[in-house]
Amino acid sequence: MKIHVTTETIVALLDGVLPESEQELIRLHIANCKKCKEAYNELQKLQEVFVKEIAVEPSEKAQNNFNEMLAEEIAAEASVLSKSGIIWLYPVLKVAAIVAVMVGSFLLGKWYGYEQLSGSYLALKEDNVALKTTATMSLMESTSASKRIEGITRTNDFVTWNQEVIDALTFRMLFDENDNVRLVAAQSMEHMASDKLVRSSFIEALGKEKNPMIQIELIEIIARIREKGALENLKQLRQSNTTLPLVKAQIDRVIPEIM
Repeated sequence: MKIHVTTETIVALLDGVLPESEQELIRLHIANCKKCKEAYNELQKLQEVFVKEIAVEPSEKAQNNFNEMLAEEIAAEASVLSKSGIIWLYPVLKVAAIVAVMVGSFLLGKWYGYEQLSGSYLALKEDNVALKTTATMSLMESTSASKRIEGITRTNDFVTWNQEVIDALTFRMLFDENDNVRLVAAQSMEHMASDKLVRSSFIEALGKEKNPMIQIELIEIIARIREKGALENLKQLRQSNTTLPLVKAQIDRVIPEIM
Protein backbone atom coordinates (compact mmCIF):
# COMPACT_ATOMS: atom_id res chain seq x y z
CA MET A 1 0.00 0.00 0.00
CA LYS A 2 1.41 3.37 -1.02
CA ILE A 3 1.70 5.97 1.72
CA HIS A 4 0.46 9.46 0.88
CA VAL A 5 1.40 12.81 2.37
CA THR A 6 -1.20 14.03 4.87
CA THR A 7 -3.13 17.26 4.41
CA GLU A 8 -1.50 18.68 7.54
CA THR A 9 1.97 18.04 6.13
CA ILE A 10 1.12 19.77 2.84
CA VAL A 11 -0.30 22.76 4.73
CA ALA A 12 2.87 22.96 6.82
CA LEU A 13 4.94 22.87 3.63
CA LEU A 14 2.90 25.67 2.07
CA ASP A 15 3.08 27.74 5.26
CA GLY A 16 6.85 27.33 5.42
CA VAL A 17 6.80 25.74 8.89
CA LEU A 18 7.95 22.28 7.82
CA PRO A 19 11.59 21.67 8.86
CA GLU A 20 14.03 22.21 6.00
CA SER A 21 15.40 18.70 6.50
CA GLU A 22 11.96 17.30 5.55
CA GLN A 23 10.93 19.71 2.78
CA GLU A 24 13.09 18.09 0.09
CA LEU A 25 11.76 14.64 0.95
CA ILE A 26 8.12 15.79 0.88
CA ARG A 27 8.52 17.75 -2.37
CA LEU A 28 10.16 14.73 -4.01
CA HIS A 29 7.25 12.51 -2.97
CA ILE A 30 4.65 15.02 -4.22
CA ALA A 31 6.42 15.34 -7.56
CA ASN A 32 6.18 11.57 -8.09
CA CYS A 33 2.72 10.93 -6.61
CA LYS A 34 -0.31 11.94 -8.68
CA LYS A 35 -2.73 11.92 -5.74
CA CYS A 36 -0.47 13.99 -3.48
CA LYS A 37 0.31 16.42 -6.31
CA GLU A 38 -3.41 17.03 -6.87
CA ALA A 39 -3.94 17.59 -3.14
CA TYR A 40 -0.98 19.99 -3.06
CA ASN A 41 -2.34 22.03 -6.00
CA GLU A 42 -5.80 22.27 -4.45
CA LEU A 43 -4.47 23.37 -1.07
CA GLN A 44 -2.17 25.88 -2.75
CA LYS A 45 -5.15 27.47 -4.52
CA LEU A 46 -7.11 27.54 -1.27
CA GLN A 47 -4.21 29.17 0.53
CA GLU A 48 -4.00 31.89 -2.12
CA VAL A 49 -7.63 32.76 -1.40
CA PHE A 50 -7.00 32.96 2.35
CA VAL A 51 -3.93 35.15 1.90
CA LYS A 52 -6.12 37.79 0.23
CA GLU A 53 -8.35 38.02 3.29
CA ILE A 54 -7.66 41.09 5.45
CA ALA A 55 -7.81 40.80 9.21
CA VAL A 56 -10.80 42.73 10.65
CA GLU A 57 -9.76 45.38 13.16
CA PRO A 58 -11.94 47.77 15.17
CA SER A 59 -12.59 50.97 13.22
CA GLU A 60 -11.57 54.33 14.63
CA LYS A 61 -15.25 55.19 15.09
CA ALA A 62 -15.92 52.05 17.07
CA GLN A 63 -12.88 52.72 19.26
CA ASN A 64 -14.06 56.28 19.92
CA ASN A 65 -17.55 55.03 20.80
CA PHE A 66 -16.07 52.62 23.31
CA ASN A 67 -13.96 55.38 24.89
CA GLU A 68 -16.99 57.71 25.13
CA MET A 69 -19.11 54.96 26.68
CA LEU A 70 -16.38 54.23 29.21
CA ALA A 71 -16.12 57.93 30.12
CA GLU A 72 -19.89 58.20 30.58
CA GLU A 73 -19.87 55.15 32.81
CA ILE A 74 -17.16 56.65 34.99
CA ALA A 75 -19.00 59.99 35.21
CA ALA A 76 -22.26 58.28 36.19
CA GLU A 77 -20.59 56.31 38.94
CA ALA A 78 -18.86 59.45 40.16
CA SER A 79 -22.20 61.29 40.42
CA VAL A 80 -23.77 58.50 42.46
CA LEU A 81 -20.87 58.18 44.85
CA SER A 82 -19.88 61.83 45.22
CA LYS A 83 -21.62 62.05 48.56
CA SER A 84 -19.65 59.18 50.02
CA GLY A 85 -16.29 60.91 49.73
CA ILE A 86 -14.68 58.13 47.64
CA ILE A 87 -15.36 59.66 44.22
CA TRP A 88 -11.68 59.36 43.32
CA LEU A 89 -11.44 55.70 44.16
CA TYR A 90 -14.44 53.92 42.66
CA PRO A 91 -14.01 55.03 39.04
CA VAL A 92 -10.41 53.88 39.19
CA LEU A 93 -11.49 50.49 40.46
CA LYS A 94 -14.20 50.30 37.80
CA VAL A 95 -11.70 51.01 35.02
CA ALA A 96 -9.29 48.51 36.51
CA ALA A 97 -12.04 45.90 36.57
CA ILE A 98 -12.96 46.56 32.94
CA VAL A 99 -9.33 46.36 31.86
CA ALA A 100 -8.86 43.18 33.88
CA VAL A 101 -11.85 41.54 32.16
CA MET A 102 -10.61 42.62 28.73
CA VAL A 103 -7.08 41.38 29.37
CA GLY A 104 -8.36 38.16 30.92
CA SER A 105 -10.58 37.48 27.91
CA PHE A 106 -7.71 38.17 25.55
CA LEU A 107 -5.35 35.85 27.41
CA LEU A 108 -8.00 33.14 27.62
CA GLY A 109 -8.52 33.36 23.88
CA LYS A 110 -4.78 33.23 23.24
CA TRP A 111 -4.42 30.23 25.56
CA TYR A 112 -7.25 28.37 23.84
CA GLY A 113 -5.76 29.15 20.45
CA TYR A 114 -2.36 27.94 21.64
CA GLU A 115 -3.84 24.70 22.95
CA GLN A 116 -5.56 24.07 19.62
CA LEU A 117 -2.36 24.86 17.71
CA SER A 118 -0.29 22.63 20.00
CA GLY A 119 -2.62 19.71 19.40
CA SER A 120 -2.45 20.21 15.64
CA TYR A 121 1.33 20.54 15.74
CA LEU A 122 1.74 17.32 17.70
CA ALA A 123 -0.46 15.44 15.24
CA LEU A 124 1.50 16.94 12.34
CA LYS A 125 4.78 16.02 13.99
CA GLU A 126 3.66 12.40 14.41
CA ASP A 127 2.69 12.22 10.74
CA ASN A 128 6.05 13.64 9.71
CA VAL A 129 7.95 11.14 11.87
CA ALA A 130 6.02 8.22 10.35
CA LEU A 131 6.63 9.47 6.81
CA LYS A 132 10.29 10.15 7.53
CA THR A 133 10.75 6.66 8.96
CA THR A 134 9.07 5.03 5.97
CA ALA A 135 11.22 6.96 3.50
CA THR A 136 14.39 6.15 5.45
CA MET A 137 13.56 2.44 5.56
CA SER A 138 12.98 2.46 1.80
CA LEU A 139 16.40 3.98 1.22
CA MET A 140 18.09 1.38 3.43
CA GLU A 141 16.50 -1.39 1.34
CA SER A 142 17.70 0.09 -1.95
CA THR A 143 19.85 -1.96 -4.31
CA SER A 144 22.20 1.03 -4.52
CA ALA A 145 24.90 1.13 -1.83
CA SER A 146 24.98 4.93 -1.91
CA LYS A 147 21.22 5.07 -1.30
CA ARG A 148 21.53 2.63 1.60
CA ILE A 149 24.24 4.84 3.09
CA GLU A 150 21.99 7.88 2.64
CA GLY A 151 19.17 6.09 4.45
CA ILE A 152 21.47 5.08 7.31
CA THR A 153 22.80 8.63 7.61
CA ARG A 154 19.26 10.03 7.83
CA THR A 155 18.68 8.06 11.04
CA ASN A 156 21.19 10.32 12.78
CA ASP A 157 18.54 13.06 12.73
CA PHE A 158 15.98 10.89 14.51
CA VAL A 159 15.19 11.91 18.10
CA THR A 160 14.15 8.36 18.96
CA TRP A 161 14.50 5.06 17.12
CA ASN A 162 11.78 2.42 16.99
CA GLN A 163 12.58 -1.28 16.84
CA GLU A 164 12.05 -1.35 13.07
CA VAL A 165 14.85 1.17 12.54
CA ILE A 166 17.17 -0.60 15.00
CA ASP A 167 16.59 -3.95 13.27
CA ALA A 168 17.27 -2.43 9.84
CA LEU A 169 20.53 -0.82 10.98
CA THR A 170 21.62 -4.02 12.73
CA PHE A 171 21.00 -6.02 9.56
CA ARG A 172 23.07 -3.57 7.51
CA MET A 173 25.94 -3.66 10.00
CA LEU A 174 26.01 -7.46 10.16
CA PHE A 175 25.10 -8.63 6.67
CA ASP A 176 25.35 -5.89 4.06
CA GLU A 177 27.64 -6.91 1.21
CA ASN A 178 29.16 -3.43 0.94
CA ASP A 179 31.99 -2.55 3.35
CA ASN A 180 31.12 1.16 3.45
CA VAL A 181 27.50 0.43 4.29
CA ARG A 182 28.49 -1.82 7.20
CA LEU A 183 30.92 0.83 8.45
CA VAL A 184 28.38 3.68 8.33
CA ALA A 185 25.74 1.48 9.98
CA ALA A 186 28.08 0.75 12.89
CA GLN A 187 28.88 4.44 13.31
CA SER A 188 25.20 5.41 13.28
CA MET A 189 24.22 2.72 15.77
CA GLU A 190 26.59 4.14 18.35
CA HIS A 191 23.97 6.85 18.96
CA MET A 192 21.75 4.12 20.44
CA ALA A 193 24.45 2.36 22.45
CA SER A 194 22.34 2.61 25.60
CA ASP A 195 20.09 -0.11 24.12
CA LYS A 196 21.14 -3.62 25.22
CA LEU A 197 20.33 -5.16 21.85
CA VAL A 198 22.46 -2.57 20.07
CA ARG A 199 25.41 -3.30 22.37
CA SER A 200 24.99 -7.04 21.73
CA SER A 201 24.96 -6.34 18.01
CA PHE A 202 28.38 -4.68 18.25
CA ILE A 203 29.76 -7.81 19.92
CA GLU A 204 28.25 -10.03 17.21
CA ALA A 205 29.60 -7.78 14.45
CA LEU A 206 33.09 -7.92 15.94
CA GLY A 207 32.99 -11.71 15.74
CA LYS A 208 31.84 -11.71 12.10
CA GLU A 209 33.68 -8.78 10.53
CA LYS A 210 36.70 -9.50 8.33
CA ASN A 211 37.48 -6.02 7.04
CA PRO A 212 40.33 -4.55 9.17
CA MET A 213 39.05 -0.99 8.82
CA ILE A 214 35.63 -1.93 10.15
CA GLN A 215 37.19 -4.12 12.84
CA ILE A 216 39.12 -1.11 14.14
CA GLU A 217 35.97 1.04 14.08
CA LEU A 218 34.02 -1.59 16.02
CA ILE A 219 36.86 -1.88 18.56
CA GLU A 220 36.85 1.88 19.09
CA ILE A 221 33.06 1.97 19.50
CA ILE A 222 33.16 -0.88 22.02
CA ALA A 223 35.87 0.98 23.93
CA ARG A 224 33.87 4.22 23.98
CA ILE A 225 30.73 2.53 25.29
CA ARG A 226 32.78 0.42 27.76
CA GLU A 227 31.15 -2.84 26.71
CA LYS A 228 32.73 -5.50 28.91
CA GLY A 229 30.71 -8.21 27.22
CA ALA A 230 32.98 -7.84 24.20
CA LEU A 231 36.19 -8.73 26.07
CA GLU A 232 36.09 -12.41 25.08
CA ASN A 233 35.58 -11.58 21.39
CA LEU A 234 38.39 -9.04 21.56
CA LYS A 235 40.78 -11.60 23.01
CA GLN A 236 39.84 -14.19 20.38
CA LEU A 237 40.39 -11.66 17.61
CA ARG A 238 43.74 -10.76 19.17
CA GLN A 239 44.86 -14.39 19.14
CA SER A 240 43.74 -15.09 15.56
CA ASN A 241 46.55 -15.60 13.04
CA THR A 242 44.55 -13.76 10.38
CA THR A 243 44.22 -10.56 12.41
CA LEU A 244 46.45 -7.76 11.17
CA PRO A 245 49.08 -6.32 13.54
CA LEU A 246 47.39 -2.90 13.41
CA VAL A 247 44.15 -4.41 14.64
CA LYS A 248 45.95 -6.34 17.38
CA ALA A 249 47.65 -3.15 18.54
CA GLN A 250 44.26 -1.46 18.73
CA ILE A 251 42.92 -4.32 20.85
CA ASP A 252 45.89 -4.11 23.19
CA ARG A 253 45.20 -0.42 23.66
CA VAL A 254 41.49 -0.63 24.45
CA ILE A 255 41.27 -3.74 26.63
CA PRO A 256 42.66 -1.94 29.72
CA GLU A 257 40.14 0.88 29.11
CA ILE A 258 37.21 -1.52 29.03
CA MET A 259 38.32 -3.55 32.05
